[in-house]
Amino acid sequence: AALSTQLACKCDRNTAKGLEIAIDNLQSAAGVLQYIREESSLKSTVSTDLSRSSLSTLSTLMLAQAQECIWYLGLKLGKEADPNWQPDGAEAAAVSEWYTSVRESLRQPLSSSMPKTWINMVCFKEIYYRGIADWYAGTAEMAEAHRSRKISGVAKIYRSSLVLKGCLAKWRKTMESDPEFADTIEDHLGLTRQVLDEVDKSILEGIAEKLDRVHPVTGKAVRWATAKSDAIVNNDHPDMFATLGPVYFFNAMCALVERRTHEVSYVNEETGFGMTLSGGNPVRVSDVAYDGPAAEAGIKCGDYLIEVNGVDVRGSV
Repeated sequence: AALSTQLACKCDRNTAKGLEIAIDNLQSAAGVLQYIREESSLKSTVSTDLSRSSLSTLSTLMLAQAQECIWYLGLKLGKEADPNWQPDGAEAAAVSEWYTSVRESLRQPLSSSMPKTWINMVCFKEIYYRGIADWYAGTAEMAEAHRSRKISGVAKIYRSSLVLKGCLAKWRKTMESDPEFADTIEDHLGLTRQVLDEVDKSILEGIAEKLDRVHPVTGKAVRWATAKSDAIVNNDHPDMFATLGPVYFFNAMCALVERRTHEVSYVNEETGFGMTLSGGNPVRVSDVAYDGPAAEAGIKCGDYLIEVNGVDVRGSV
């Protein structure tokens, strides 16, 4: 997991190819960490770095960074295809939601042993991408013909300016040794000011009084939790996770181990396939009868069922 993380960090993330490699490595790191977390022989460990809560946090952190790389990959590919292309605010909100999950998962003793700069960066990126989500969603709504949608768009841009302004002030106070990210926040803050300077002050004053009623922009990370696997695979906005199904299906067994194909030629009338399944999404083979059809076909205890007759069953109940 550490090696995969280092490989991701060494990639040139200014290129589409580098981003794709970084995404693959970060997902692999998350899969290994989740596998260790679920491995029964390690569940009794008392080591902080191998505790279930620590492994869960680190795995979520890997996936948050992978989602961030997906965001930048989408920007790069979208702009290359069409210079006037604008991203969906939901994509940025998904990144923010992943970093929110990381922050909420931080517990003692991990939070006291994790570098303070890591924790600060997680909190800043959560806020930053929330502001970016408001910006893109707001600009899209302002372009619509309906007046109420235009007002909603202005409100989101106004909220974006407040979020980014607070993020910039905190960054300069706590992370002044790294000015690069501050410049990025300043650039986006400048864009919000350009728009708001053209809006009547009375409108902004009315928005300020009702800002708490403006719905937040939600990302794909929220929708993944309840969507069916086939709906995600056939999404009109494909992403790097689409062919793998919801991100919480990732684990070392189904993502990193070579997949094997089995042909069960018959079904025993008394024992069926001769195997017992457990868990779900995807289901796991917990036991195999030594003389049953499954054993003869080569199915082993511990296998995960990924596909049956060409149908992806990782999301099936």
